[in-house]
Amino acid sequence: MPEATASRNSGQGWTDEQVRQLRELAEGNTPVGVMSMKLGLLALVRGCIESAGWRSPAADLADGVTATLMHLLQQPEDGLMNRDAKQNHDAAMPGLTVQRQAPTVALQAALPGTLEMDTSTNCLIVRSNMSTPADPGRLVDVDVAWPPGWSVALRDGKPALIDATGQLACRLGDEITVGGGFVDTARIDIVSCTGQERIFQASELTRD
Repeated sequence: MPEATASRNSGQGWTDEQVRQLRELAEGNTPVGVMSMKLGLLALVRGCIESAGWRSPAADLADGVTATLMHLLQQPEDGLMNRDAKQNHDAAMPGLTVQRQAPTVALQAALPGTLEMDTSTNCLIVRSNMSTPADPGRLVDVDVAWPPGWSVALRDGKPALIDATGQLACRLGDEITVGGGFVDTARIDIVSCTGQERIFQASELTRD
């Protein structure tokens, strides 16, 4: 792999403004890829820090930043953009409501519907058909409080619901039936991901 070449800033002294920017970026845990683009630096970070007269609190921090930056500099030009895009994608992972503890008595109602994402709150919900004669085709987004230990993870590039054992429970768009019942959030002392005061406390899930 070819060696990284120096940028237009190589061999030039740092201004007070550049030193100030570097301190702010480092203290804010800014990704090194973003640091390098913002400061226009392709030289080793350790050398730059030392030439500016500023030391990292830990010596190995500079070594780690240097190695990471050198790795990034030897990637294709779109490497940093792809890395930042992945970070943004991960940041958009939907949330969900999870019970603090398993209920002592499992409720026996059934909630059929489709696992979806409420785009206004970025939370997983179950979209259920609750039609009435006066309101046919009525769809309601229900915030489900999943059992303790359940979470969200990517499966095949899409968010999926993962049970407490780490196994796939269902994916977005799956038709499911959730066993449990409606309860007030204050009663079971949880915070609804969507902000609803009444949620469906899940005890089991089956895929239809």
